[in-house]
Amino acid sequence: MNRVVYCTFDEKVSHLAMHYRKAEAAYLSMRDRFGSVGSVFVPGHGNPDSPVVFVGEAPGRQEELLGRPFVGNAGRNLDRLLAGVGMERDEVFITNVFKLRPVAGSRNRAPTAVEVDVGRQWLQQELDIVQPRIVVCLGMSALRAFRPDLAVNLSESCGILVPGVSWGLFLTFHPSPLNYNRPERRRLMESAFERLRLIVLEAATQRRRFGNL
Repeated sequence: MNRVVYCTFDEKVSHLAMHYRKAEAAYLSMRDRFGSVGSVFVPGHGNPDSPVVFVGEAPGRQEELLGRPFVGNAGRNLDRLLAGVGMERDEVFITNVFKLRPVAGSRNRAPTAVEVDVGRQWLQQELDIVQPRIVVCLGMSALRAFRPDLAVNLSESCGILVPGVSWGLFLTFHPSPLNYNRPERRRLMESAFERLRLIVLEAATQRRRFGNL
């Protein structure tokens, strides 16, 4: 099946809104298939015309409260990493693989294989609308949603671009305080974001030169 091309900003916004309504209904109807999860569906947020989409694993407590991805401590660290290379949150698109908060007691947990599988199906449709050039996988959980076959060590692979089915996949650590507050991992993330900036700049230059072939 050929992918539908949404050419304009307004078309993308409209189709994303429709997509999220369907996805939310599907998620909530399947809660008995999941582990313990919250009841608040957290959609993607940002600029749907961005050539870059950042993908995390799932919302946490703050995201559940505000209804937007990456607004807690990890989100503030992501903002710092973006600012460090002259980018702003509103310029990019941010989402998660799984759109409900997975919980264990009062704490967050990683999504189960079933949750990732359900999330992957809806994420694919979401990205088909946004049509990014690059998907930034924030951590191994996000990477496994796209390439479960790929075994990498992020300490060695942070900042590399690997092929995906429809987009290039850029690998970096999740900007959680656990990672960001470790100086060696923060340096790796900062270097990765600088490389991402150069990749995006080169892609934009080629698009202007040759058009969207």
